Amino acid sequence: MSTDRPEKIASQAKFTLADIFNLYMDDYLSDHYVPYHYKKAISDILKCGTGYFGYTYHVCDNCSEIETTNNACGNRHCPSCQGAKQFKWVQTQIDNLLPVPYYHVVFTIPALLNDLCRYNETLLYDLLFDSSAETLKQFGRDPKWLGAEIGFYGILHTWGQTNWIHPHIHYVVPGGGWDGDKWKDMKYGGKFLFPIRALSIVFRGKFIEGLKKLYYKSKLSIPKAMKITTNKDFESFIDVVVARNWIAYSKAPFKTPEAVVKYIGYYTHRVAISNKRIKSIDNNQVIISYKDYKDNNKEKELKLTGKDFIERFLFHILPPNYHKIRYYGILANGNNKKREKILKSLIEAGKAKKTSPKENKVNEYIKKCKKCMKGIMILVAIIHRYYIYQRSIKKQSPVKRDLLISEIIKSEYG
Repeated sequence: MSTDRPEKIASQAKFTLADIFNLYMDDYLSDHYVPYHYKKAISDILKCGTGYFGYTYHVCDNCSEIETTNNACGNRHCPSCQGAKQFKWVQTQIDNLLPVPYYHVVFTIPALLNDLCRYNETLLYDLLFDSSAETLKQFGRDPKWLGAEIGFYGILHTWGQTNWIHPHIHYVVPGGGWDGDKWKDMKYGGKFLFPIRALSIVFRGKFIEGLKKLYYKSKLSIPKAMKITTNKDFESFIDVVVARNWIAYSKAPFKTPEAVVKYIGYYTHRVAISNKRIKSIDNNQVIISYKDYKDNNKEKELKLTGKDFIERFLFHILPPNYHKIRYYGILANGNNKKREKILKSLIEAGKAKKTSPKENKVNEYIKKCKKCMKGIMILVAIIHRYYIYQRSIKKQSPVKRDLLISEIIKSEYG
């Protein structure tokens, strides 16, 4: 971390997460233990776009101008690195969209479970996925509501607007299911997916059952502050949790497939806070903006100390290799053949038109040359960090470095 810590960053038009880490991370580390995967995420964010991860080179196809850009870190918790991943993911989903209505469902657990989540991230986030997904599957199989195999995908978010712990999962669910050899539409004219109150009750039951199993198998780490030392204490805690609101929220179906794409593109690769929400950094205080959903979605500002801000951000760094986007049922990975049958069935039923797999695919962003304003910048080389150190390029001056890179491009990329 930087040891040069001015009290105010005034010259920048935009504040970043890296600014806050540079200013206040040393203070935070002086009295907090930080596990390795937290340190890795922090280090990546601090080095993102600095040249540490290497360089990307584009050449103009008209005037041969070479443009150099610093590589991004690619860490999934970095607010500057999600655009390309989001673009690629959305394109894949466009190809897999079914020509049916889509619904948005959210499952949230009570705030009383927040401390347990902090100490048992993998266990409780898995339980949240499992209990909510099984709830949707159960309602799909029930002839009262549909009587077919449904499919959906879920995106885990662990934060609320003020960056406090707020674990919940957003699901996108096609309006119908596969019944052996034909597609079944949702009942009741597709006005709603499943009854929200009933979803909440079943979800609560499945989650509590799973939580009890974890406890009685001695798999839960319980913080001392919760004062649970006996089985009786735990059961009393469960009684209080059960009495709280268990929220399963569902929106009306999306109007068009394009609306689905816009939605999933917004939610899938979000991080706990974007740089644009950081309004100021001044005298060990960070001000962020947030929407107050309880006050007509008004935008407000929250003032935090540097340490408090870092603490809240670190809550949301996921365990290593944890999958925060998961696919189920007919949308699960490996079910491509079944989806092809479903699409064929919908075409035969007159609910969809036969199209080319690549039809309407959005073209990748095309970058024009800033020098001649005529040519297109063509990617010619991505020089990764290990290569830079291997060739000792990092130690050279910027001018010498660019000359060496140009030689590499010519010798290895023609």
